[in-house]
Amino acid sequence: MRFLKLIAILLCVLAQACAGPQPVVRDVAFSPQISAGVQSWMKGESPQNLDWESDARAAFVHAEVLYHQGDMEGAFDAYARTLSTDVRSEAARYAAARLYTMRDSVAEFSARIMPTISDLNVSNVAPLTRLYLNMIYQAASFRLWDQSMEYAPFDAAAVNFPKMWSVSPLLSPWRIYDWDTQFAPETEPRLADTYLSPLMATESPENREETEHYVANGLNLAPSFGADGIYYLETFFETQRPIDAWVYTNFAGAGQVWIDGAEIVNYPDRGYTSGKHLTRVELEKGWHRVLVKIGVQRGYRDWFDFQILPEQARLGEVKLDFRSGCVAARIMPECFSGEANAKTRVADEGQKAWAFEPVWVSPEAVSGANDITLYLTLLGAHFSAETRAFDAAWDELMKRHPAFAAAELLKSLQVQTRWELPSRLRDANAMQHLRRAHDLQPDNALYAYLLGARLNSKSQDREVRELLEKAYNGAKEGGLKNLNAITTWASYLEGQGYQENSEAVWREALTLAPENCDVARKVQTLEQSRQVFREPVEITPFHTSCPALLEAWINAKPELAEQNLDMIEKYASRFPYRDESQRRWADELWKLGQEDKARVVVDDALKRMPDSPVLWNWKIDRAFAEKGLDAALKEIDTYMNTHGSLGWLMWKRATLSGDVPLLDTMPNGYEAAMKAVQDSADASLSNDDAYYVVDYAAREYLPDGASLTLTHTVVRVMTKNAIDRYAETSVPSDAYLLQIRTIKENGETLVPDDDSGKEAISMPGLAEGDFVEVAYLQYSGAPFPGSHRQGVKFYFKMKDISTLHSEYVVWGDAGELIQKNNAPKVERVERQGKTGMRFLAENNPRPRQEPYSVPIDEFLPWIQTWRHALSVDPVETSRRSTFERIHDSLRLSAALESQFDTWLAEVGEDVKTAEGARALFYKAAAWIPDPSAGQFGTEAAHALLTREGSAHIVYKALLDYAGIPAEIYLGRSGLANPEPDPINEFGKFSIPLVRVQIDDQTFWTSPDGPDASWNALGPVVQGQPAICVTCKMASTETVPEAAPLKSFVQNIHVKGSVDEQGNLNGEIEITLPGNAALSFRQGLRSRKDAENRDKLMGSLAANIVPGSVVTGYEILNETAPEADLVIRITLVRQGFARVVPGGLMVETRIFPEALATYYGALPQRTTPMIVGYNRYTNQTLELSFPASPVVLSSGMEGKSQFGDYERRVQVEGNTVKLVANIAMPVQRVSTQDYPAFQKWVSKIDETSVLKVATQAVSSVQGR
Repeated sequence: MRFLKLIAILLCVLAQACAGPQPVVRDVAFSPQISAGVQSWMKGESPQNLDWESDARAAFVHAEVLYHQGDMEGAFDAYARTLSTDVRSEAARYAAARLYTMRDSVAEFSARIMPTISDLNVSNVAPLTRLYLNMIYQAASFRLWDQSMEYAPFDAAAVNFPKMWSVSPLLSPWRIYDWDTQFAPETEPRLADTYLSPLMATESPENREETEHYVANGLNLAPSFGADGIYYLETFFETQRPIDAWVYTNFAGAGQVWIDGAEIVNYPDRGYTSGKHLTRVELEKGWHRVLVKIGVQRGYRDWFDFQILPEQARLGEVKLDFRSGCVAARIMPECFSGEANAKTRVADEGQKAWAFEPVWVSPEAVSGANDITLYLTLLGAHFSAETRAFDAAWDELMKRHPAFAAAELLKSLQVQTRWELPSRLRDANAMQHLRRAHDLQPDNALYAYLLGARLNSKSQDREVRELLEKAYNGAKEGGLKNLNAITTWASYLEGQGYQENSEAVWREALTLAPENCDVARKVQTLEQSRQVFREPVEITPFHTSCPALLEAWINAKPELAEQNLDMIEKYASRFPYRDESQRRWADELWKLGQEDKARVVVDDALKRMPDSPVLWNWKIDRAFAEKGLDAALKEIDTYMNTHGSLGWLMWKRATLSGDVPLLDTMPNGYEAAMKAVQDSADASLSNDDAYYVVDYAAREYLPDGASLTLTHTVVRVMTKNAIDRYAETSVPSDAYLLQIRTIKENGETLVPDDDSGKEAISMPGLAEGDFVEVAYLQYSGAPFPGSHRQGVKFYFKMKDISTLHSEYVVWGDAGELIQKNNAPKVERVERQGKTGMRFLAENNPRPRQEPYSVPIDEFLPWIQTWRHALSVDPVETSRRSTFERIHDSLRLSAALESQFDTWLAEVGEDVKTAEGARALFYKAAAWIPDPSAGQFGTEAAHALLTREGSAHIVYKALLDYAGIPAEIYLGRSGLANPEPDPINEFGKFSIPLVRVQIDDQTFWTSPDGPDASWNALGPVVQGQPAICVTCKMASTETVPEAAPLKSFVQNIHVKGSVDEQGNLNGEIEITLPGNAALSFRQGLRSRKDAENRDKLMGSLAANIVPGSVVTGYEILNETAPEADLVIRITLVRQGFARVVPGGLMVETRIFPEALATYYGALPQRTTPMIVGYNRYTNQTLELSFPASPVVLSSGMEGKSQFGDYERRVQVEGNTVKLVANIAMPVQRVSTQDYPAFQKWVSKIDETSVLKVATQAVSSVQGR
C-alpha cells in the first residue's frame, strides 16, 4: 500500500496535476538539442539553428532568450506559444508568470493574449500555472473594459475577482501584540454594523465606529485604513454547484483567512518569508463567507491578494460573484443580506507558494542539480519570493557560468524585493548586478534600457543618454521589440528640453504601436500644447479603444457640451462608488439646466455613500444658491446629526452665516491695549522687551469629541529687539484667521496687506510701545477613540515673557482636570445654554532666569484636560506600542542567522551559560560603533548590515536565537520628574536595558557600543523602576544597586615626590571600571593620532595637578571593555611648592569639585534646580617631601541629604596622604533646600585647597 501511494505521488508530481510537500529535488531535463542551446546561452552566446517549436519547453527557452535580448514582442509570442503548446508542462508555469509581468510592456497585450488563454483547457493544470493564468485573464479583461465605451462597472464576477468587501473599524492598535487574540468577528456569522473601536475602548457611543463598505477600483485590494493595527474584512460569494478550488492568498503583513469558519491560512509575519500561500478546498453549493484578518502597517503592510481558483475547463467558465454584506445605512443592490449557508472543507493544508513549484532544488542539493533545474528554480524562487533557495541556486549557477548575464539581471530584480535589506543597500546591490549584466553584454538593448532608466532617476549624465539611446535604437531594429525603451527615450528627450525630437519619437512609437492608448494620448497632449487639435480618429485608427483621447478632445472643445455630458455620465456609471465622478456628473447636468436630474444623481449616490463630504458639500451649496442660508444650514445640521462634526462643515457654517464659533467669547483686544497704555499697573514691565497684555485661549468640545480652539493674543513690544521678533508674525497653516493687526500706542490700528500664501505676515508700522493682536480658530477632528481627551496644556505664566491677563476657557465634555503648580482655581461659566470652566490669572511676571532650572512644567502653573478612553491604562498602552516596534525589528533574516551562527560557534559549548551570554554581549556591543540605544524601529537585520541602530535590538535577537532568556526593559531616568504624570508617565522610562537570566542569576546590562561593559550600568538608572517592553505580560522590576553594578566609580591615585627646589615628579593612575570607562574609551577612539592624545592626557593631568607637564603615559585595556581601563601618566610640575625661608610651602587645589561654581553660585533661587551631573569618585594622593611636612588645611566629613563627601589628610613620616571621596547623584533641589545645598557644596570647594609646609616653615609661621 505504501509503495502504491509513493507511485501515486510521483505520478502526480510528474503530471503537474497536484503538489504537496517539497522533496529535496524536483528535477527536469530538456531535449539534448535544447539543453545545448541553454548551455551556449548561459555562456553568453546566442543559440543558433534550434527547433524552437518542437515542444513547450523549447518555446519557453526561446522566449527567455528573446526576452533577455530585449525583444519583448517576440518573447510575448513565444511565451504564448508555450501555453498553447502544452499548458500542463512545467514550462507553462514560468511562461504564465512572465506574461503577467509583461502586461504593461508589450503592445496590445490584452487583445493579443485573450484568444490564447481563452482557448486553453485548464482542467487539472498545476496550481501556480492556474494562478497566473487567472491573473492574466483578470488583467486583460480589466484592460479591455477600461479601454471600452461601456456604461457599466467592471464585471468582477466574470473573472472571479473579489471586488466588494465590508471592512471592520480598527479592533486593536497592536497588530503584533494582539495577533493571536480572537476578536468578535471570528465568532459572528457576519460583521456587525458597529464595533467598539478599538475593542478595548471604554463603552461609549463616541467609541463606536461603523463597519465600512470597500469597493476595489482596480484589481488591487488595498482599503484605506485609518490607522495601524488589526482589522477584519468580509465578503460573500455563491457557488451554483459543489466545486474544488485552490485558494491563493498573499499578505504584505500578517494575515489570516477563513472560509465558512474553516481556516485557510494563518500568516503571522514574523520573519522575511513570503506571504504567498495556496490551499486546496472543497466548496459546497450555496453562499460562502470569506473572513480576512489583517495586521496593517500603513504605507507598507496595508494590502493583500485573495483569489479563488475553481477547477474548470475554460477560464471564466465558473463565475463567482463576490458581494459585501449589506449595511443598514447604505442602499447597495449588489450587497448580500443573508448569512452563509454552505460549508467549506480544507482538502490539503495550505503551504507556501514555492512548495508547489514544478521544478525545484533545495539549497542543500544545488551541487547535484543540472543547469536547467537551477535556472528554473531561480525563476520559481523569484516569483514565489523564496530567498534562500534563490541564493543557493544562483550561487551555484554563477559558479558554473560566471558570464551568464540573464542570471545577473534576475538577481538585480530579486534583490529589489528583499525587505530584509535596508533600502540603500537594496538599491546598491540591485544596481551592482544590473551593471554587471550590462558589462557582460554591453550591446544588449534590454540591459542598456534597464540600466539607463535606473540611472536616469538619479542623474542626467552622458552615460544615461548613451544607454537610453542605445536601447531606443535596439528596440525598433527589425520592427517593434520594446515599446517601453522607445517611450523612455522620448521622455528623456523631453526632460532635457528637446521638445521637437521628443515629439518625433512619440510619433514613431505611435506608428509602431498605433493601438497603445498611452502613446496616443501623449501625442495628443503634445499637439494640444501647440494649439493643434485633431479628432481622435485622426490620431490613431484604434481611437475607439482609447476613451481618454475622446475625453481630452471634448474637454478642448466647449461646443461639444452634449458629448461631454455623455463622457462624464459614462465615468459616473462605470464608478458608482467614486463620489467625485457623481459630483462631476451632477455639476454638468446642472450647467445644462437639468437640475432635477442632477439632484436625483446626488441623492442616489448618497444612498450608496451616505457620509460623502463631496456629495453633501454639493447639496449644501445648491441649497444656499436656491433657497438661501436657512436651507443650507438645515443640510449642515442634517449631516452633523447623522455623521458628527467635521472641520469643513464648521468652516462652511461660519462662512455662510458669519457666525464664527467662539468669537463671542474673545476678549476685546483693543480695549485691553488702550488700558495697558493708560494703566500704571504694568509700569514694572516697562524694562521688558515685550509682554502679553492678553493671552487667551478657549476650546469647545463637540458631541463627537472633535474640538474648536480659539487663540487670541495681544503683545506689547517695548524694544527694538521685540520689534524684530514680532514684526513677522506666523499663524498656523490650518488656522482660520479672525484678526491680525497692529494697535498703535495712540489708538490707531493698521491691518497687514493680504499675505495669503506666506508663512509669516508682516506687521505694519510697528514701533516701541505698540501692540500686535492676533486671533485665529483651529479645528481638531474627533480623537481616537472618540471619548479620548487631551486638551491644550495652558501655562498661566511663561518662562521668558510676562503676562497681564492669562485666561483659558473650556466648553463641553473636556474630561478630567489636571492642575499643577498653583494654577488658578476653576470658575464655572455659562454661554448659550452650555456650561464651561474658566481659569484666570492676572499680573504674572516672568520668573528670573536661573541656570539649571527644572523643566517649566515642574514650576510654572498650568492646567490640562484629559481622559483615557481605553480599559488599558496609559502606561500599558504605550508599553504595548513599544512592544510592537521592538518585535517588528526582531525578525530574523538569512544574513542575521548566518552572523549569529558565527558568533555562537566562536563562543563554543559554553554559550548557554553566564559566561556565554557575557561573550555574546561583547560581540553584539562591538558590532555597532555608534549605536542609538532607543532606535527600536531599525530592524535587527538592517542594523547588522549597516552597523547602525540599536545594539540592544541585535543583542536581544541574538539571545533569542541562542535560546537564552532575556528581555528588553526601559529604565526610568533619575532625572525624570518624580511627580506622577497621568498622560505620559511612560515617557519617563527612557533608558534601554537588557535583563538576562541564566545560571540562576540575573544580569542587567546595556550594549552601548564597542566600549560598553557587561553588567555595568550608569548611576542614573540604578535603584529606579524599569518596565519590560518585550514581555507579553506587563512586568516592572527595580534596577538593582548591587556592588557588581557600581562600575561607575572613578578611582584616581596620585603619587609623587617634591624635591628641595619645590618641583614635583609624580605619577597619576586612573582606574575606570565598566560604565565609568565608557565615555573615556569613546573619546580615545576618536583620538587615534598622537597629537590629540597628548593634548587629552595633558588636559587630564592639569585638571588633577594644575600646571603639570606630562612626560609620558600608557593606556591599558583600551580595547578590552571587559577589563578596567587604566591610564598611567608621569608628570613634572615645576614650582609645585614655593621655596620660602626655612623650607617649602604648598598651597594648591587638589581634586577640586567646583560644585559651588556650577550649582551654588546664586545667593538664592526662585526656581527649583536640577543637578544633572553625578560625581562618584575615590581619589588618593601621596606626596613625599625632603623634610617633615605639616598639614595646614582642614578636611571634611560631609554626609548630607544631597550626597556624601569625605576629605582626610594625614602625615606619615615625610609623606602627606590625602583621601577625597565623593558620591553625589543626579537630583532635584527645591528652592527651600537650596540654602543648605549651597552651604554643603561651598564647604566642599573650600576644603579642596591643600596647604602643606615643611616643619621649619610651619614653626616660623607658628611664631
